[in-house]
Amino acid sequence: WDPLQKRLLGDDLEDALAAATELRQGIEIVHSTEFPLMLSALLPSLSTVLTNRTRPSPDTSSTQHRLRNAVLDIISKFPLNEVLRPHAPHLVAVARDALTRDFEDNAVVASRIIFDLYKVYRNLPTDDVQPYMDFVVEMYRSLQIAVTQNFSFESLSSAQPPALPSSASSGESSNQQLAKESAGNEQKAQEGAPPEKKSEVAAKDAFTPPRKESSNHSTTSTSSVASLETTQTPPKRVTLRSNASFRVLTECPLIVMLMFQLYPKFVKTNIPGMIGTMMNALALRPPRLDSLVSESG
Repeated sequence: WDPLQKRLLGDDLEDALAAATELRQGIEIVHSTEFPLMLSALLPSLSTVLTNRTRPSPDTSSTQHRLRNAVLDIISKFPLNEVLRPHAPHLVAVARDALTRDFEDNAVVASRIIFDLYKVYRNLPTDDVQPYMDFVVEMYRSLQIAVTQNFSFESLSSAQPPALPSSASSGESSNQQLAKESAGNEQKAQEGAPPEKKSEVAAKDAFTPPRKESSNHSTTSTSSVASLETTQTPPKRVTLRSNASFRVLTECPLIVMLMFQLYPKFVKTNIPGMIGTMMNALALRPPRLDSLVSESG
C-alpha cells in the first residue's frame, strides 16, 4: 500500500485523484482479508486529504472537490464490522468536519457516514454529539438566508445557458440574414414565373450546389459554430455550502433522533431550543415565482 499512500499525499493533486479513483474502482478489496492492512496503511492518508491536503471547493469540476468526493465515497463503502470499530470515532470526527465545512454533494455523503457509524457502533464517544446538535440548530436558524439564497432570481437563472459570445452572435445573425434574403429571392422568383414554371424553379433551387466562399469567411463560420457548440454545453450546477443546502438539512432529523435515542442526556439540553428554531423554520415561505419574474424584468 506504500505506493498508493505516497500518491495520495504527493504534490500532484491530479495524481492523488487518480489514485483515489483507482482505489474506489477496486473497493471490493474491503471485503477481503486485506481490509485490516488497508486501514492501517491508508486511513491516515485519506483523513489527511480531507482535513489538511485539500480545501472545500464550490466548483464541482475542480480537482480538489473531486478528490474529496472520492475519499468520502471510499469511506462510505467501508464495511461496518469489527475491523472498523476501533477507527469509528476517528471517522465520525473526520466526517463531521467535512459536513460543517464542505459543499452540498460532499456534505450529504458525510452525513450518511455519520448516520451509519452511529447506527452500527452504538457506544461511540459523545465528543461529536453536541457539536452536531449545534450545527443542526444553526442550520435551522439560518434557514431564512438559505431560502433567500436558493430562491433568488440569480440562483434560479444561473441554471440557464449563458449568452452567446459576440462573435457567435454576429455569425448567427449573418447566417440568419443570408437565409432570409435567400428565401425572399426564391419567393420573388417563383412569384414572377409562370405557374407551370414555379415547381421547376423550386426544384432547381433545391438542387443548386452551395456557392464556394472565401477561406476567411469559412474560418469565421467554423469559429462561430465552435463557439455555439461550446455555449450549448450544460452549465455548471450551482453548488451550495452545507449549511445552506436543503439536501443536507433533510438528512439531519434522522441523525438527531438516533443520537437522542443513543444518548438521552442530550435531549433535555437541546430539545427546547431545537423545537423553537424548527417552528420558526416551518413558518418560512419561499417567494412567489411571479415576483421573481417581475424582478428580472
